[in-house]
Amino acid sequence: MNEEQHQKSLKIAIIGGLGVVLFIAILVSGGFSLPENSGGLIYEYQTLIGAFIAAGSIYMTWFQYRKTTKSKEFSARAHMNDALSAICKYSKDCFLSTYDNREETVEKPTEAINTLKQSIQYLDSESAESVYQLVGFYQVYNARREPRTSDHIVMIDQRESALYDSVQLSALSIRLFDFARNRVEKISFNKPTSNDLKRSLKNITFTRDDMYSIYEDQDIKKVLDTIDRRDST
Repeated sequence: MNEEQHQKSLKIAIIGGLGVVLFIAILVSGGFSLPENSGGLIYEYQTLIGAFIAAGSIYMTWFQYRKTTKSKEFSARAHMNDALSAICKYSKDCFLSTYDNREETVEKPTEAINTLKQSIQYLDSESAESVYQLVGFYQVYNARREPRTSDHIVMIDQRESALYDSVQLSALSIRLFDFARNRVEKISFNKPTSNDLKRSLKNITFTRDDMYSIYEDQDIKKVLDTIDRRDST
């Protein structure tokens, strides 16, 4: 159940609960007529009046809960921007390090991932799943990178897969920017399309002076072939 459905169900439950409380209060108070020798309107209807006060308290509690939840969601989105940028930079650095076969260890964006993990609890279920899938793939991505290195140099026969994984990580991050910037209300999880992956590859390589020669690299061609096969499966 997403946040919108949750709020709707909660509202219905509150209204239904108030109806039950008021109905019971009317029964207990003996209706709206004042009996002879009564102690006055307030005295006779104190149960009903108390029910109305309780009803108002319940509504105010619900209203404040909704306001607080929305504020936390906006705060989470605001922090997501920098986190996603850091992950995109990490995927780019890993891609280029693999492509150039450089002897270096790329620093992991641990703080950025922790930010995304914390944001999940404040998002609707659909958007939360999208963030969860990114965090999950990031963990898989790093697990795959570790055994593929020998003295921090990616082995030749694993180069294509390492490049493709970097493109995937970047694509999963890029698609969340519109949500983080509040351009869309929610974002459902879908696996990156071939166009998403090609856009990601272009985003990674467009600042390189040898951008066009990169696309002549045999491993890059294999990555593109793998991307194209996505649409045919």
